[in-house]
Amino acid sequence: MLMPIYQAIRGRGKLHCSKHCPRGSFLGKFLNKISFRNNLPAFMRTNSFKNIIVTLMIIVFSISLATAEFTLVSIGFIVFRFMFVSFLVGVVLGIIYKPRSWCQICPMGHAT
Repeated sequence: MLMPIYQAIRGRGKLHCSKHCPRGSFLGKFLNKISFRNNLPAFMRTNSFKNIIVTLMIIVFSISLATAEFTLVSIGFIVFRFMFVSFLVGVVLGIIYKPRSWCQICPMGHAT
């Protein structure tokens, strides 16, 4: 999760997103044949929408951490659940729109 930030600090922009992101690679490779290949709606590509998604995800993640027991297992489950839900959203977006549509609104990519 820190690699995109590291790449951005080094001045490489979204290099992680286009070359190294495992989620983007999976979506691009496996959804290619089943995607409807529609364009992502214009409102989803705006900075306002991306900022709302980043804020929403930070709030949900923070609430989950605040209400959990502070054990390694519970924190690991929160991170896993968070990543899995965003993966499912990426798959749904990739089927309805283009395979790597999630990459255009990904909070990590937007934050970098």
